[in-house]
Amino acid sequence: MSVGSGPQLFHDARKRTRAFLAGLDLPPRSALLTDILCQTFENGDLICASLLLWSTQACGGDSQTALSVAASLESFHRFNVLHDKLSEGCSSQWGLAQTLNAGDAAHAQALCLLAVDRAHPERALRVGEVLTWTLMRRLAFRSVHVRDGENAGERAQLRRALGGTDALLFGASMRAGAMLAEAPDRIVATLARAGRLLGVARRTIPGATGYAERAVALVERAAVGTHYVDQFKEIAYYLAAQT
Repeated sequence: MSVGSGPQLFHDARKRTRAFLAGLDLPPRSALLTDILCQTFENGDLICASLLLWSTQACGGDSQTALSVAASLESFHRFNVLHDKLSEGCSSQWGLAQTLNAGDAAHAQALCLLAVDRAHPERALRVGEVLTWTLMRRLAFRSVHVRDGENAGERAQLRRALGGTDALLFGASMRAGAMLAEAPDRIVATLARAGRLLGVARRTIPGATGYAERAVALVERAAVGTHYVDQFKEIAYYLAAQT
């Protein structure tokens, strides 16, 4: 069950992902960039890593071998979050230039982490393709968001939520986890849709709980087992409650 600031699954994934990163010899960074990235990881829920590890296990895969990909998705998420803050005009304690640098460093780290799993290079290629398409879709949606900035209607809010970083990255995380477990294409697509709905449920829009319920229904349809459905329910309703 939940402990502290979120579901137990989040705490387990944070612990495993951070331990994995601490044991790697990653390319050198400046002390400031290292500090910024460490802070973003320490302050985050590491939801992408949690969802990827969950979906890998739920589909019958070995989550231990998925840690490098989980860390990569989380780094990619940090990259998007840092850049989103700047594109939305939010101030940064580190300043514009260093925040951009940190975002670029997180992007580079994501790519490096995909190369860590040398025993399964085809997995890195497939996940890299998912990440590339996710980024392109995010940029496309962001341009729509900029053009539609004055429209605050309910449909516009939903459109922004579906194209937001959370929806796209949560969907990519669950897609990648199912792919790593070599799940059937139908299951991969179903879990990816559930992940996107989780991202919508996390946004402050009308009916957040309803989107969480739809995400849970998709996971139930994927027939991943009662234990995993229960874990996903806890995640879904926790995120909906954060709006």
